[in-house]
Amino acid sequence: MLPCPEVHRSRFGFLVGSVVVATLGVLLAAEPAARGRYEIGAEPDGSLQLTSADGGSGRFAPEFLVLSTSADPNLEMRWGRFAAPELRLSDTGSVYNVLTWGPKSAAAATAQHVEDGFDPSTDRGYGPGRTADLFAAGRPLRIRATKTTRGGTVIAWEFPANEAVALQAEIHVPDDGGPPQLQFTATAKRDGWYSFGYVGAPEFAPRDVDELWQPLIWNERRFPEAAFLEAGYRCPLPTTLVTHRGTTFGVVADSAEYAFQPLPNFQNSRFGVALRNAQGRAQPMLFAPLLGGLGSRMKAGESRTFTVRLFVAQAKLSASYERIARSMFGFADVRHNALGSLNATFERMVDFGRSEFARFNADLRGFAYDTDVPGAVKNVSALHPLGLALVTDNAEIYTRLARPLMEFFVSRERFLFATDPKIKGQSTSSRLGGLGAPLSEYAALDAMARGRTPFFRTAARSLFGQDRVLNLEGRSRGDSWSNALALHRATGERRWLDLAVRDADAYLQRRVAKRQTDYADPDSRGLFFWTAFVPQWIELFELYEETREKRFLDAAHEGARAYAQFVWLAPRIPDGDVTVNKGGLAPAYRTGPRFPRIKIPEETVPAWRVSEIGLTSESAPTSKGARGIFLACYAPWMLRIGALTGDAFLHDIARSAIIGRYTSFPGYHLNTARSTAYEKPDFARRPLAELNSTTSLHYNHIWPHIALVFDYLVSDVFAKSGGKIDFPGRYAEGYGYLQQRVYGDRPGRIYDADGFYLWMPPGVVSVAHPELDYIVARRESTVAVVLTNQSKSAVRTTVALNRDRIGWAAGAAPRAALWRDNVAAGEAPVTRDGTMAVDVAAEGITAVVVNGVEPRVGFQRDVLAADGALPPASVCELGWRGARAVAISFGSGALTSVYAYLPDFDREVAKATLRWRQGDGALRSVDDAAFPFDYTIGSLATRADVEFSFRIELKDGRTEESPVGRVKLQ
Repeated sequence: MLPCPEVHRSRFGFLVGSVVVATLGVLLAAEPAARGRYEIGAEPDGSLQLTSADGGSGRFAPEFLVLSTSADPNLEMRWGRFAAPELRLSDTGSVYNVLTWGPKSAAAATAQHVEDGFDPSTDRGYGPGRTADLFAAGRPLRIRATKTTRGGTVIAWEFPANEAVALQAEIHVPDDGGPPQLQFTATAKRDGWYSFGYVGAPEFAPRDVDELWQPLIWNERRFPEAAFLEAGYRCPLPTTLVTHRGTTFGVVADSAEYAFQPLPNFQNSRFGVALRNAQGRAQPMLFAPLLGGLGSRMKAGESRTFTVRLFVAQAKLSASYERIARSMFGFADVRHNALGSLNATFERMVDFGRSEFARFNADLRGFAYDTDVPGAVKNVSALHPLGLALVTDNAEIYTRLARPLMEFFVSRERFLFATDPKIKGQSTSSRLGGLGAPLSEYAALDAMARGRTPFFRTAARSLFGQDRVLNLEGRSRGDSWSNALALHRATGERRWLDLAVRDADAYLQRRVAKRQTDYADPDSRGLFFWTAFVPQWIELFELYEETREKRFLDAAHEGARAYAQFVWLAPRIPDGDVTVNKGGLAPAYRTGPRFPRIKIPEETVPAWRVSEIGLTSESAPTSKGARGIFLACYAPWMLRIGALTGDAFLHDIARSAIIGRYTSFPGYHLNTARSTAYEKPDFARRPLAELNSTTSLHYNHIWPHIALVFDYLVSDVFAKSGGKIDFPGRYAEGYGYLQQRVYGDRPGRIYDADGFYLWMPPGVVSVAHPELDYIVARRESTVAVVLTNQSKSAVRTTVALNRDRIGWAAGAAPRAALWRDNVAAGEAPVTRDGTMAVDVAAEGITAVVVNGVEPRVGFQRDVLAADGALPPASVCELGWRGARAVAISFGSGALTSVYAYLPDFDREVAKATLRWRQGDGALRSVDDAAFPFDYTIGSLATRADVEFSFRIELKDGRTEESPVGRVKLQ
């Protein structure tokens, strides 16, 4: 069955605005446009006229191109040489690596630290005499069949004799109705290196193309500026595609040619795909083997056989992409909680994030960034630990992590900070220049602080209209419609929403309605991560959530489908098991004495467990190395958009990215070979050097990853309930692809009841069955537990309330209302000790709403209390050496603090002493003998003013004293 996602059908439930939401979270694969087999007609010149079951038709000529050399062509991957300035990077040279051929050059070596995903041997230019032009890589010989014969379901092409190669080709029509198989066999007539390409697919002038795709960076109508060949291992689907007047064409490697084992890499790639032909026209092509690659060296008389599928569909490119993934590579929703519930994973990850293994540098207020820039620290957002502190009801997470990260973004000017000005990698800053986060960060902090901290709103307002570089080299527009949306959410002022809608409508016209022909996208934040190569679909979804205007959901949906083209959907996951960790060692990503190997027993596990399908590589520059990253921030967004549009493709990708992958923090990526090492609960509790032997670990990713897992839990409940269980989140923009939602400061709805706050302290409930994920929410005298089944079998489980966190009358049993698959189902029997037996349907949802209990709430209650806001004078600029103090309040008492810092831009200070007192209290002092000179004045029991001043000792021996400043707290 060939799904056609252009027509989305689901079980109709309720309407949000004018958008149909799938009831029960049941997302039905769209009906195929037509059923039946391909029809093949033979033309007088030997060409085949292929007509698909849905009416798509195209002419496939009997043409091949043989590339050959008598000497080693020295296939090497190098930085692409691109005319488009957006595809160049100052620190690495280029945004993407391409295959090149030519004179061999000495391998590059360096004594410098090499960042994750980069390799000196490939991350350099072509050098003289080398080419990235596929058609200049070897001696070309074009061969066209002169005779066609047909016998049953097999068509044979016969080719004239030549001096280089003997070629045979047959076309088979599969019984399953799939695209025809073209199998060719080439026999070398003399020793040399060979590559055999099928070049007979339909071709079009680039200006006549609706849309095109070549992995990984040529999408929409961005036509390659040269005839680049992409190695098979870097193909999420092993093909290129061209859409012309609504019909999509492709030449696809047969699934048998794209092996699951060993893990695909450059060295074992057996084929390549290309899109720009020798005449500069758009044409799907496939070459096997890679010239200079595996299997390309042949002796006279040796043969190579390869099978491709000839694809045509009367469908848009995205629909065709899904069709190929499902029908040829078996992509489907196959994962389940084989390792245990995602909740157990979440709780272990929180424990890990609070441990010494998380490498949080309290003095620098940031996470160690040793893997990429030794000596630096980097943060993503204070919103992640803040939201998680709220939902886990944990004040320590706020004090130890969320507040220091807020302070970091008060004083630092970029995400990446080092005390040594000589450290420059990835645009590191060593200045305390202030406001180093996106505008939306301060707007969301203002909202989550319930307006108590004026600094946040003032900061957000001040940044509108300021273009800035905060991460790598990507420039963020200050006047973006997403910034206007953030200001509306912070201030409630309608003018900001009107501006956001007006500018977003203009964005739809210039960026979404028109397929891009170049990379000059000023809204992209720099072409590095995959989010920059597609429209801003996540931000568009946020605007839809605010306005409920269907056009924004439609655009977000289309953008999510475009983003799916970067997700691994091939190779096909085989049935049965695979054996991993050969020799009792995890795979080696980096080698040498500095990277001791991780010892782990050899295991035989189901192949799907160790599959990359559903994940993406990290970015354009690093896609040549790391196979799939676990930090799949797109998954919750796809889950929600899939639920609102009935799109099973997005739903299946989201589940494939998250479910059944790890039991605690898994590191960053899988690569080199398949392994179960990252599945283990203690995997990341190792020294960095040992972890970097098999993956990489970026400590600033830990809390974003925890937030991702929690966001997925909440989004899954939304999807399976058809939106009837919904908790509002805050947008955490971060940087790169790290866009997420955080929760905890606003109530949500569970079916017909409002006022529920997500509330999930560790162990607040226990759920016995590992296939069940769940969320817990509370309101006055009520606790709700919503369970989602991650398996395709119905399960029965025991749910137990933790009496240490939830109280009820001694000797009495709480009462619980039951909902099964979003239908009220009476009462659930609860024992006096707070346990209940619950049934959950296959892939279903069950909710129990327990009344007459008392949630014992701590930190979350304190933050949500109705405390007064700080005055504008809670920020004090001393007018002396840039020193200032900022009060931060998320509640009374210990939740109000003052952050004071001295920038020392010129590095003149040898020692700084902060002196402060609150009200009539004693004068206190804190010394700091090393930059950065910043201080937290915490646990302010009253709202009395805080006075402060600095005394500094300069490196030349002089001393200075600042004037006294005053921070007002009321």
